[in-house]
Amino acid sequence: MANALTQWISHNRLLAAACTLVITAVAFFAAITPQMIEKRAAFERQIEEEIAEESRIACEKWGMQAATPAHISCVAELKAIRANHDNRRRTEDFGL
Repeated sequence: MANALTQWISHNRLLAAACTLVITAVAFFAAITPQMIEKRAAFERQIEEEIAEESRIACEKWGMQAATPAHISCVAELKAIRANHDNRRRTEDFGL
């Protein structure tokens, strides 16, 4: 009888420890996930701003003043080139 009681207590302690670990992990990820999402969004915004600035500089270097139809077309073409490049890189990364 004492052996069964000892096993039951040991089992309950192990179960309590496992539950505590799971609850702690869930609480941790629930707290940190919004911060990770916001940091990722801020990083994406920064990259978009850098790319827009690079495009503006490149198109102006080629003689197209900002906000002109030629400049807008130039920026659109650079975006298409970057998108094609990104697609090729993703394909290479997956070995396809």
